[in-house]
Amino acid sequence: MPAYNAGAFIADAIESLITQSQGNWQLVIVDDGSSDDTFEVASRYERLDNLIQVLRQENQGPSAARGRGVASASGEWITFLDADDCLEPNAVETFTNCVEKGNNLIYIYSHHDGWKYYSQTIGLEEYRRASLLQEYNTGPWCKLFHRSLFTPNVFDIPSNIRSGEDWIMNIRIAFNLTGTVAFRREIVYVCRNYINPKSLMKTQKGSWEYTNAYFKEFIDSIPLECQSEYAYEIALNLSQAYHSQWRKTWILPKESKNCYIPERLRYYEECQNIRLPVFNHIEYNVTNPLFRMILDYLERMVGLVRRHLITPKHRYFTS
Repeated sequence: MPAYNAGAFIADAIESLITQSQGNWQLVIVDDGSSDDTFEVASRYERLDNLIQVLRQENQGPSAARGRGVASASGEWITFLDADDCLEPNAVETFTNCVEKGNNLIYIYSHHDGWKYYSQTIGLEEYRRASLLQEYNTGPWCKLFHRSLFTPNVFDIPSNIRSGEDWIMNIRIAFNLTGTVAFRREIVYVCRNYINPKSLMKTQKGSWEYTNAYFKEFIDSIPLECQSEYAYEIALNLSQAYHSQWRKTWILPKESKNCYIPERLRYYEECQNIRLPVFNHIEYNVTNPLFRMILDYLERMVGLVRRHLITPKHRYFTS
């Protein structure tokens, strides 16, 4: 459990583990340089229960905190619990039943107010593509990982990458994978986004500079020998990042065309012969303000139709 300024709500997270229906667990809490009473609250539980260990470090971000926690944990299976969330009362029992009956290296579970899955098992290549395209919840939680997947590179993410770092973590794990992955229908997690107004997800302000740095790290997380095989997935993510940044900007600034993401997009289209969806391809090639305005409104209308008239079916999700 990485924790930063979580003193107001971390007790709920810890209690949700202490009160589990099954007791074969260990909790490692890493206080990542909090300035409030997070360490004191967590330490009170450590004194009461020898299954809890509390560590403290200077603020280095969630990746470093998770990495230290994994290094300190003694179990064969690892799951992550954010300090502002909770586990369902039977989560540990569900985890135990799955690993005793199954033969997978990753289990991905459903959670309240979020993603719910059909129970099914998928192979290595499908999971890698699903990870690159975020076809499942690529947050750190609601998953059970075999310890062998956590090689040193998994958490070796620059400290300035603090938003979306969990997606990069999952991509690195996907390329360490040598077995199968099971999606599970059971709900094990309660995600409480509303409880922490200062979470990184809510306070991290994006910028074009950050987006370029992030996607450089994203691509570097894919082994070089695999990048051609997954070139389409890489290019699609780059084009979507470009879309998110510039879709409503009709007069483009110079930095939108002369930096990492557009340069890599040109490389994938020209050198790797990647053919992106029409809107994605047009958007980063059109610079005329009038054409960009027309394209923007056309995309909005198409999006409206898709949302209201077309119900997409997803191979992993259930209602």
